[in-house]
Amino acid sequence: MSGAGADPTQPRPELAVVAGVLERADGRVLITQRPPGKAYAGYWEFPGGKVEPGESPRAAIVRELAEELAIEVEVAHPWLRRRFDYPHARVDLRFFRIPRWRGEPRGCESQAVSWQAVASPTVAPMLPANGPVLAALALPTVYAITQAVETGEAAQLEQLDAALAALYDTPVAGRRGGRGGRGRWPKAAGSGRRGQCRRGLAARWGAARRGSTTA
Repeated sequence: MSGAGADPTQPRPELAVVAGVLERADGRVLITQRPPGKAYAGYWEFPGGKVEPGESPRAAIVRELAEELAIEVEVAHPWLRRRFDYPHARVDLRFFRIPRWRGEPRGCESQAVSWQAVASPTVAPMLPANGPVLAALALPTVYAITQAVETGEAAQLEQLDAALAALYDTPVAGRRGGRGGRGRWPKAAGSGRRGQCRRGLAARWGAARRGSTTA
């Protein structure tokens, strides 16, 4: 079905589609190129496909990546959902982040595959619905929300230390993308980030406290 030949006077079908973001330990993500004969041939996208009738989105992404890349998905986190109007269809697109899988991804449908840096992709053009996803991948996956006014500065810093220790210093499943192993955030780098976060928040709380007393 080609977008170029779509009749604008006819109602467009609505398609449920899933896409997977395979993430390697070095931060690169896998992007595939649509092969000749498909709509938008030559465009790059995150791998995936249509959800079959009666199929859950998670089951669909597991099946699609097995068919397209010959891998077995072990962990799939629901992430973004986008609705996009193409000339040939309205697409309801659900993205999954895939930090862990078995097998070495390869193009089973004659499609090219490429591991790309999120901040500086070197392939083009990107499928319209997929382009903004690269920008979203550059955002943090974890945000800190604090309530030091209610809990007290000492208690809040203690909770912050525990949260940062869990994030940076403990083993993280699947950090060796696709090898089924357990990785670890670099402790030295993590400790530096922990101290940086702690000092920054303490400075903000101190400034806020001084401002409230002088107001």
